[in-house]
Amino acid sequence: MDVKTYAIYTACGIAALAVTTFALPGHVSIERKAVMDVAPQAVLDLAASNTGYQTFNPYKDLDPDLQVDMFGPASGVGSGFTFQSKDGAGQQSATSVASDQVIFALDLGPLGQPTQAISAVLANGATEVT
Repeated sequence: MDVKTYAIYTACGIAALAVTTFALPGHVSIERKAVMDVAPQAVLDLAASNTGYQTFNPYKDLDPDLQVDMFGPASGVGSGFTFQSKDGAGQQSATSVASDQVIFALDLGPLGQPTQAISAVLANGATEVT
């Protein structure tokens, strides 16, 4: 392959990568659900508490050396924690606490600033957690 042909293929590859980047969605939503035999308020009370959230923090199992430092009130809006793990550092804080949902703001540094919500509602005699 001559230099000119190689340069053309390289330029086309770079252009394809650039176009693909702009084709990606600007917003992604992931949702998981579970049905639990517990009162919805019990789930929301844990979620709204900076220490309560740690009882089900999914990253604690993935990184046994996860470091978590609480800040703000023990529960409610402003309750949160910073974290340092093998995969990076950031913080999470509750921004809204309602009768059926707790919303969190996360700061993952260069990875972005996603929003997380946990809702709990009665459904067929059990609690559906989303």
